[in-house]
Amino acid sequence: EVNWHHVLSCVSTLLVCHAEAEQLVKDLLGHLLRKGFENYDLESLITAFLIARQAALEGPALFMPYSEWFKLAFGSASGFHGSSKKAVVFLFKFLSELVPFEAPQYLKVHIMHPPFVPTKYRPFLVEYVTLAKTRLADFKVAIEDMGLYEDLSSTKDALQPHCQALQDVEKAVQIFENTGKVPAVVLEASVFRRPYYISRFLPALLTPRLLPETPDSHMALIDALKRAEKIPPNAYSRFIEECQSVKEKFLRGGRPETRTGDLREPLELLKAELRALKQLVTDQGMQDAVPAQIAIISEKLAAVLGPRKDEAEAASLSLRIKLNLSVPEVPQQDLEVISLLLTAFCQNIMAASYFNPPDRQGVWPSLFVKMLCGHRQLLSSLLSRLCQLIYHQGPSLSEAHIIGLAVFVVHLNEASSLIPEVDIYSWVPHGVTARGLSVAELWDHLLPCRTGESIVFCMRFCTAAVSYFLCKFSSFSHEFLLASLHPGFVKKLQYIVPRLIVEVRGTGCGGDMTEFPWKSLFHSAACYQEAVHCLWQQSHFKRLLQEKMFQLTFREWLLMELGVHPDEDILSASERQEFHYWALYQHYLPAPADAGGCAGDLQEACAVVIGSVLDFCQRSELSNCSHLEKPKCSVSHLRGSPEIHGRLQEMVLEVELERRRAPPDSQAAKKHFLFRMLQGRVKALGPDSAEGERLLQQQELILQTRILLCLPPSLLITTRWKGKEIALDCEDFFCFVNTGLVRSGLRRTAALSATDLRYPFCHLGES
Repeated sequence: EVNWHHVLSCVSTLLVCHAEAEQLVKDLLGHLLRKGFENYDLESLITAFLIARQAALEGPALFMPYSEWFKLAFGSASGFHGSSKKAVVFLFKFLSELVPFEAPQYLKVHIMHPPFVPTKYRPFLVEYVTLAKTRLADFKVAIEDMGLYEDLSSTKDALQPHCQALQDVEKAVQIFENTGKVPAVVLEASVFRRPYYISRFLPALLTPRLLPETPDSHMALIDALKRAEKIPPNAYSRFIEECQSVKEKFLRGGRPETRTGDLREPLELLKAELRALKQLVTDQGMQDAVPAQIAIISEKLAAVLGPRKDEAEAASLSLRIKLNLSVPEVPQQDLEVISLLLTAFCQNIMAASYFNPPDRQGVWPSLFVKMLCGHRQLLSSLLSRLCQLIYHQGPSLSEAHIIGLAVFVVHLNEASSLIPEVDIYSWVPHGVTARGLSVAELWDHLLPCRTGESIVFCMRFCTAAVSYFLCKFSSFSHEFLLASLHPGFVKKLQYIVPRLIVEVRGTGCGGDMTEFPWKSLFHSAACYQEAVHCLWQQSHFKRLLQEKMFQLTFREWLLMELGVHPDEDILSASERQEFHYWALYQHYLPAPADAGGCAGDLQEACAVVIGSVLDFCQRSELSNCSHLEKPKCSVSHLRGSPEIHGRLQEMVLEVELERRRAPPDSQAAKKHFLFRMLQGRVKALGPDSAEGERLLQQQELILQTRILLCLPPSLLITTRWKGKEIALDCEDFFCFVNTGLVRSGLRRTAALSATDLRYPFCHLGES
């Protein structure tokens, strides 16, 4: 006989205590199912189902939900049961025999996500579904009252239909907000589950409230359903009237009631468990007790969060988190909890590092972060809070906060598979700055290098993150480091460190250290430059810089430098000019192309600079189309650093002088790269048949014209030898004006360009 209580306890303990256990359990389940259907071994099938259900109870941070596992195992034609009729009969006989003993949540999974069966075997499925529905009726659970997004594998007591409908509305609004389309589940429910849709979903959706002046996503979904004739006209009219009543009451002095749930007792319990964790992480002999303590913290955190949101299915990971970069909002009920958790994490990191380096601190940071990711209803607020701290308050943070948050971010990247994609919105109304970012890519946007303060903070943050990562995973393979370390941290250091520390410019800083900079970084805030020097000479870090994915290219360097506001820079004008000359002429110009450089080709360097300036201006125009509404956003900031434009003028003039010095019959003397490069960018935008493409082409041409007007006219209309005489060479210029500006409808811009360039050449023929 098998003591299943002990076996399943071991499964749970394995998943909690070992990060690699999830894949091991998946492999074991696959082996058991193959064996079960190959030999029609009932014991193997029973074992597989018991282990899968027990593993799912540990939460999505440790193992996939039971509903997801059941769909993967049996939901397609390639499932374990799809080999023959005998296998199908074997599966349904097993499931049918379980029905009298099944809990309602598992019957729901089997009904809502049934096994795939060929058409000729459908009677077996119909018979099982009928049997399962009858059993659910015994539990007084009606399929008709099941929510659209109900977590079918949850072991919690089923919510009341009204509460479930409210959560369905919340999820539908979130999906509509991310996709701009009415969720297919809602449209299907309006036809195939009409009783639930009419009696539960619509009343929850049309709950009267104080409507915002600008329609929000909730109201937009209502309007979309109304246009699709999925909301009865009388119900919509009643909703508008009741909302008007709410507004009138508000204007008369009434205030909406605020929910002030009593969270003090659960919150105090959570604080107590976090204090207990601190005692464990600082004691090397108590590391084995850490996973269990983090599991307790997860339980207390769930009690604090309460029933505000039910746990989403694994499919909810495909939904995107929306993050307002300018005004990140954290609900008040989440702010205190998240601040408590982040503070505890930072304090624990500092306390543990006082006794041991990162590679001897155990797995508690990784488990802690994965535990937080398992509470998915907290992820949006967590990322918003990190945006507040890193993007808005970064330079004012203490050393302990910077180090702690950098470590937290490293482990958040490690758990990226548990975090949905992120859409970042700027301050522009309804404007998206970036869509579909992974959590690792998010940090590139939260660590801008625009002012002296932000540049120094970015260097401190990235130094802490990279130093911790290299020390924490020092025993791992080089391939693991390449796959796990976010290249953005290394690239920002490659940009900032030579900018601020003159000694590291050139081929290297000298030396080849094996010691990690964590010690000097951790023990003294005044030793930040020492930590940077140490990191720059560290052998693992220097090896990373040889990898293509970690190398900062010339274009990336330019985009970062263009974003710096000269009037708020930490460098003086002369220091900045010295840095530019080093980067352009000593570093990127001679660097090989496969290392992100120009291989000594000055013409190629000019092309990269022009392309980068245009890309930067294009990005600024799109994301700051209403910059006059933002006081601190000047036109010069939108066009990038004026000093880079100055360097461009110097480089283009040098290219032109080289062209003129070349022999008359040589290829270098004939070709003019500037207009060919600009025409290539316009062609890359595609045909201007559609309105959107035409507007993009016009914007590109306007930006190109701005750059051309900043260059000496002699570079645009040149001379060439025609026999024994010198003639004007203006074909490229007039081709740009006629085929580009005029045909694109920019006649006024074309006229201005011609006027600006006319006078310098009016006496050229006399010279």
